[in-house]
Amino acid sequence: MSQLFRNASGALAIALALVPSSAFAASIFVNGTQVDGALSNYKLEKCTANFDAKGDLHLDCPGYNFQIETEEGLAPAPKTAEPATAPAAPTTEAAASAAPGAPQAMVLKPKISNQYVLFSSQSTVGATGFDVDVFINGTLAARLKNDDAQIVEEVTEHLRKGENTVTFVARKQPNIREVKANPGDYYEIQISEGAIDPVADTLVIKAGTGIQWRITAAETLDSTKEMKLDAQ
Repeated sequence: MSQLFRNASGALAIALALVPSSAFAASIFVNGTQVDGALSNYKLEKCTANFDAKGDLHLDCPGYNFQIETEEGLAPAPKTAEPATAPAAPTTEAAASAAPGAPQAMVLKPKISNQYVLFSSQSTVGATGFDVDVFINGTLAARLKNDDAQIVEEVTEHLRKGENTVTFVARKQPNIREVKANPGDYYEIQISEGAIDPVADTLVIKAGTGIQWRITAAETLDSTKEMKLDAQ
C-alpha cells in the first residue's frame, strides 16, 4: 500500500542522504536462472546446492522451471548442453507411467530492495496551470493537481527491478484561479530512492538514484514526456 501525503503548507522537510550503494551480495540461481529478489515465502524441495568461486549459490532443482519477467517480456530460459546421444523413445508402458511433460514455467517478477518515493514542488503554487498524471510502466501511479503545494507518495509497488518507463502527462487547465506567474515559475516532480517518516514529517532521499521532470509557466500546450528509471 502506497503512502500519500498532500501537504498544503509545503512544510515537509526533505533531507538528502549521500549514502553509497549497498555492498556486494551473492546471487542465487535455480536451474541456471538468476532469481535474486524474486523468490519469497517459497519452498524448494530435493535440490542440490553448489557455491561457485564468486560465492554465488547455484541450486539444481529437478521439476522446477522459473522465468524472469523483464520490460521486454520473459527472459529466455538458460541453454542446456545437448546430450551426446539422443535417448531412446520410451515404450508405451513407460510413457504411460512417466510424468506428463516438462513443468510449465513459473514467471517471477524480481522484487526491489529499496523504497522509491515521488515528491513534487512548485515555485509558486498554481502558477504553471498544469495538472500532471504520472504513469509507471503504463499504470497510473500518481495524479497531481495545479493547486497542490506538495505531493509525497511512495511508488515502489509500481516499479520492477531494473529499467522502468515513467511517463509524465501534463495538461494545461483552462479555468485556473488567477495567480500572478512569471515565465520561470515551475512545477517539478522527482522520483528517487528514499523513505517517508510520517512521525517526524520528514522525507529522506538518496542522491543520484532517480529522475527529475519539470514544466514551466512559459509552456502553454499539453505535454507528454517519457523517462527511464533504474530501480534496484
